[in-house]
Amino acid sequence: MRYQLHPSSDELPQLPLRLVASKTQQGLLMALAIAFTALGVWVAQEHPVIGYLGVAFFASCAVTAALELLLDRNYLEMTEQGFTVVRLLRSYRLSWGDVSHFSVVTFIATSSVAWDYSAKVPHRPALAWVNRMIVGADGTLRNYALDYGFNPIGFALLLNRVRDRYA
Repeated sequence: MRYQLHPSSDELPQLPLRLVASKTQQGLLMALAIAFTALGVWVAQEHPVIGYLGVAFFASCAVTAALELLLDRNYLEMTEQGFTVVRLLRSYRLSWGDVSHFSVVTFIATSSVAWDYSAKVPHRPALAWVNRMIVGADGTLRNYALDYGFNPIGFALLLNRVRDRYA
């Protein structure tokens, strides 16, 4: 379902809402990974180590993209209680009250929506400190804003409004 973001509007989406990544974008990612796998095979004729490392990496990317595409394991679901992020091998759920705020961070030229845990969360995940060192926030939603066709700033504003309402 596509929800039109209007950052200046106070309108909130009707929950529950499941945002599913674009099948076209996932298919293109898979095709690109397959093309780079083929390129790795070609490079391996002259430079075996580099070529086969490329083949291993890009083939695993292609398999991952294909599985996400076929198994529908790439979505963000928001409910009145919180949000759930579902990926191929991992999913996690946070309540709105567990998040102090959402913001936008940029890492390697890619903007992502990020969050910080609220002070009332006594035990943060073991690797939250690593996220904080790398991107300056406790967690990120990867490039979900772009996957769902949203501007990251508008998406962070929307998530903050939903959090304010249901936390």
